[in-house]
Amino acid sequence: MPRIRLWTHADFTTLDLGCPRAHVLLTCGGTILAAGGTDLAESWRSRADETIDLGGRSVIPGLTDSHIHLIDTGLTMRQAALETCCSPAEVIDQVRRTPASDGDWLVGVGFQVNRFPPSERPHRSLLDAAFPDRPVLLHSRCLHQVWVNTAALRRAGVTASTPDPAGGHIVRDENGEPTGVLQEEAVGLVTRAVPEPTGTELQRAAREAAGNLWSHGVVAVHAPEPRRYLEALMAMDRGGELAMRVFFLPPFGVAEELVGAGIIGGFGHEWLRLGALKLFLDGALGSATALMHTPYEDNPANRGIEVIPAERFAEMVEFAHTHRWRLAVHAIGDKAVDRAVETLGASQRARGDRREDPGIWDRIEHFQVCSPGAAQRAAQTRTAAMMQPIHLFDDWRAAGRLWGSERSARAYACRSLLDAGVPVCLGSDAPVASTNPFECIHAAVERTDLAGQPAGGWYPSERVSVEAALNAYCTQPAVVAGEGARRGRLAPGMAADFAVLSDDPWRPGLDWRTVQCEMTVAGGAVVFDRSGHRREHPRLDSAFTTHPTGVSPCAC
Repeated sequence: MPRIRLWTHADFTTLDLGCPRAHVLLTCGGTILAAGGTDLAESWRSRADETIDLGGRSVIPGLTDSHIHLIDTGLTMRQAALETCCSPAEVIDQVRRTPASDGDWLVGVGFQVNRFPPSERPHRSLLDAAFPDRPVLLHSRCLHQVWVNTAALRRAGVTASTPDPAGGHIVRDENGEPTGVLQEEAVGLVTRAVPEPTGTELQRAAREAAGNLWSHGVVAVHAPEPRRYLEALMAMDRGGELAMRVFFLPPFGVAEELVGAGIIGGFGHEWLRLGALKLFLDGALGSATALMHTPYEDNPANRGIEVIPAERFAEMVEFAHTHRWRLAVHAIGDKAVDRAVETLGASQRARGDRREDPGIWDRIEHFQVCSPGAAQRAAQTRTAAMMQPIHLFDDWRAAGRLWGSERSARAYACRSLLDAGVPVCLGSDAPVASTNPFECIHAAVERTDLAGQPAGGWYPSERVSVEAALNAYCTQPAVVAGEGARRGRLAPGMAADFAVLSDDPWRPGLDWRTVQCEMTVAGGAVVFDRSGHRREHPRLDSAFTTHPTGVSPCAC
């Protein structure tokens, strides 16, 4: 039988306009039956299977990370972490100190060239001196370039005569020899030589990433990842083990196969669904490959990398929309963003799409730099902005140097997009950044890094309210995924997903950097409890799988 639970003694922020605050929540199985006050508690106290006192804590709807590489996040937990390294020497030292994996490749992630002294650039010779025989593969923080040694190039068959692939670049020295840095589509020349993780390893990574996310109140993810990762998640799903809600964004490369099998976007169920098709228009700020209208400040010859030409992109949009798929378009530079807005909008208008239509939305991943008027143009389309202001922590220094003040003032323009009427969803982009959503909310609300810099906030006019940030982490991701009628709010009929916080999100002067999640409930089950008293599974325990009929929802 499904378990009826009465959750009491709490301050619930429901994000439901009909009942914005409540003190009691009634759930049955994985569904909310009612939200209200003391009357609700008294009428159900004797009939509920269990009453759980939340100790006066603040509660918000379960969070959705709207852009995270779920399994890659789990995999990198066992790789060299290079985010804080400030020189090549520190990178090499960190790789040395990381426990060796089962394979012969040494893999790390997170180095940032912008943190290195200008005279110290990544080069294979530096890695060769420390690791002459064992192949080394280091991913940059933005995941748009890699730094490898000679052994890795040799293993991959990359030489001076290897041509740049379309949409990619092999960085070379004055003699035409590869330096060991490869960008965008050229990254695959090396990564394809690395043995792929086994299905068991992928499932382990998914479990470890889910555990980390639950500890931060995250109950759902939008995950752009390779097909093999989907197969691992499907295997977990078949066994009922998958307890993180996954909205999977398959690569566009499998589009024809999906269409041929008669599969459309939205296929699946509440724990694992297929979403929009993911593709890349450009690169990133950190690797100076984001596609810009005008040159980078430090290199007049560089406007970034066009990963997909405009004509080909239009064909891809047409194919997807014709076969009832939506697009998740990676666009960081202002030229890439404009191209995505224009092309998606043109196709939507030709098909008569309306913003009020239910179902999955087209989306622009990152939407990092707006050209003048881009927000208003996007608001005329059925396209959402999937943003990660947590990248401000590192990017605010580099942006001024690479893009200049005028373009930087239009970066991470969350407030401008919201004011124009564009749906904004927040996420981490982990493993590129921390999975902690409260750090991301801090960045959105304060526009400073973890040290409180720059003083006064980086272009503070783009700050958003706490309410807007919570909506962008809870309600809007569900709407964009076509799940707004089932998830994202604490209201009757909605999924029983919520996070119990260590502090009041509405307290004046709250420092979001200090907020912790005390308990996470997904599908009515306690999947994380900081006290360690409870640990439940929403799919393997029948108490959370169904709910009875004939129960009248209570009002506030």
